[in-house]
Amino acid sequence: MNINKYRLLIPFLGGVLFTLFILRSTLFFPGLIYIRDSYPSIIGYFPSLVNNGQINLLFIMDTSDLPIYIFSLWPEISDKLSYAYPIFLGFVSMYFASYYILRIKYKEIISLMVAFLYVISPTFMYFTYWTDYSTFVALYPLFLVGLDYVNKKNFSLLRSSILLSLLLTLATTDPRGFVFSFFTLFLYIVYRLIKGDIHFIKIALFSLPFYLVENIRTFFSLAVQHTVYVSTGSSISVIQLWLNYYTFSLSDNLRGIGLFAPLINFYAGNTLFSYIFSFFLPVFVILVFFYLFFKLIHTDAIFYFFLYSFLVIFMSSYVVVFNHVFNLNLIYYLNNWLKDSPLFPYMWIIIPTYLSEMIIAPLFLTFVYEINILFQEKGEIQRLISLIILLLVISAQLVFSYPSFATGNYEYNYVPLPVPENLIQATEYLHNAKVAVYGTTIYYHGKYYDPEVFTGIPNSVFLPFFNTTHLGNILEYYGVEYVLTNENLSYFLSQKDLELVKNFSGIYVFKNLDYKSTFSSRGIYLVYNVDDLNEDVAAVPYYFYIPPEYLAGIIGGNEIYIKADVFHSYSVKIPAQRLPYPTNFSCTIYVNAYTLQILSSFPGISLIQVGNHASENVSIPPGKYAVLLTYVSYPEGGIIEISNGSVSLKVNTANNTLSVVSSYLGVISTEEGKIELIHPDNKITYIVNLELIPYSLWNDTIITLHPKNVTVVSYPVVGNVISSVGYNIIISKAEKPPSYHLIPIIILNVIFYALILFLLLRERRKRGRSS
Repeated sequence: MNINKYRLLIPFLGGVLFTLFILRSTLFFPGLIYIRDSYPSIIGYFPSLVNNGQINLLFIMDTSDLPIYIFSLWPEISDKLSYAYPIFLGFVSMYFASYYILRIKYKEIISLMVAFLYVISPTFMYFTYWTDYSTFVALYPLFLVGLDYVNKKNFSLLRSSILLSLLLTLATTDPRGFVFSFFTLFLYIVYRLIKGDIHFIKIALFSLPFYLVENIRTFFSLAVQHTVYVSTGSSISVIQLWLNYYTFSLSDNLRGIGLFAPLINFYAGNTLFSYIFSFFLPVFVILVFFYLFFKLIHTDAIFYFFLYSFLVIFMSSYVVVFNHVFNLNLIYYLNNWLKDSPLFPYMWIIIPTYLSEMIIAPLFLTFVYEINILFQEKGEIQRLISLIILLLVISAQLVFSYPSFATGNYEYNYVPLPVPENLIQATEYLHNAKVAVYGTTIYYHGKYYDPEVFTGIPNSVFLPFFNTTHLGNILEYYGVEYVLTNENLSYFLSQKDLELVKNFSGIYVFKNLDYKSTFSSRGIYLVYNVDDLNEDVAAVPYYFYIPPEYLAGIIGGNEIYIKADVFHSYSVKIPAQRLPYPTNFSCTIYVNAYTLQILSSFPGISLIQVGNHASENVSIPPGKYAVLLTYVSYPEGGIIEISNGSVSLKVNTANNTLSVVSSYLGVISTEEGKIELIHPDNKITYIVNLELIPYSLWNDTIITLHPKNVTVVSYPVVGNVISSVGYNIIISKAEKPPSYHLIPIIILNVIFYALILFLLLRERRKRGRSS
């Protein structure tokens, strides 16, 4: 890219100015931004490489976002930089990508214009909620044109391979960036093969060793904690698999908004016109592509247009043509194969939400190629027509993107909330200890502060007020050492096991006198009602399973939960499939308002969900059984039925009170060695467990509990351990998680980088001498 040195200032200066303009109301007002799932800490700290024995892979692998992490000790700078940095990076990336493609006059101005349109596009701005997502979207244009740039014939194989490896490293912002960049590389290799270009395959193969050593810290982490990441990935896929099947219309994906379509704000002046204008750019690109096809065929516009078209069609659920709906759902074929394969833990990476990251860059790059050819056309009239149409498309795109920059804080999404000094002082006093927060609007030095800033206290939990005078015992169950509050002071002063230790101008800090980092307990209790906790005992939620030799009883519940635990070994395997609700009984969860409430109210619970008419056969030995069903009871629950063909046992799971219920349904017999589990209606129902207990055992067993001693610890341990809500219960041998010392591997990584950059500079000097 032969750009004069002074011209290098144009994209960087433009990136700074346009970023300041787009986020003017965010960057120039004090405070932190609390939005969606972002809860920035109100005190600065540097991200740890290893936390409780688990390597922070996202931090380790994200090379591109290091400039943000450098400012982690200054929370307000770091927080605002996390939104501004991707916009600046996206602007610079698209500028250089456009400049590389254009071969016409005023290409600096056109590159600035395209870069601005790119970063204010609704898809790009929506991804700025999450830094590692938006950084990939920001760098993707540079990565795409870089594939052609490294293939220059006047480059040595070594230089091209190193440059490609560096591009891949920059695009590896997280697991999605890793997969998407290598997916793109694979498609580009196929594209080059079709064109008869073998040289690029050599570049790609030679780049892999360099990529491996550039990211040795990441691959080391994956090697030593592979099982941890697989387990984490499986958990994410279980909850998010329904999103893999949650696709949108072709018209939404054409504009790159897909899953975000319901969340896109259109210009309030005239929503209909804004909606129509939103199609101008993709329609222009598609029509002009076919009009200029034979002029574009020798450029990478062919690859970009194919990539864009493939993603749009692959992710679309349907297309409407003359009032006829044609179903597509091509991604379902891939999903149906992956869900039953060993790759299931990684399915969350390719949900349509994330695949949208790759749509707008090839759309804009194809647009740039078309501009380049249109303005090379001979004839003043043709160029004038092209200019008028182009201005119309740009104006339409500006109207479509207007909410992204109109208010200077992304349509009031990125509004900073000032943090009072007394809250910062209280947080620093806590030294990252686990704290229960009870907060309302803060009044400090004549000003009112939004209570949402309480969410920025590290290691904090938000609990309800409990009807007790022994709050300390309950807080110990949640692993809480301190209480921070600015409301209901009399309630906390009345607690027998809390002590007021600090007052920061109306923000009070109480110490939990019952908190212990470790203690012994005779057995483990199931807790149905936490209000009844009033002594130091090991306790877990009542829907957990405890080995019978450690079971001590139940607090606040009845004997049925004891029986559900004692006879847990008679649980039957419900044939739940890895298909999202509402197809059948499913171990993957469709997330709605009630599901979120259930998962937050019952931490650690394992659910089977069913929504439509469904039935499954459960295999058991012939005999007579007592049926014990554990399910979630909530207002909109449905019916679950157990049948042997002649006798049916039913329970209605609907109830105004949200709870986990273990219910004895009755007795059922089978001679054929199977019974049928039936969901006869269309109401979403959640099953936790089904136990079929031999009736003689159920009828004759007298339950007596003789629990063994256990040790409770507040710190992470691995081994024979039961993890409760706020601590870990050691029931046998356990030890602290292994400590991974990553500094040596990071130093080695830096040495590799230095060697690679040395090789790159040496190759550049060789080229300079030869020329």
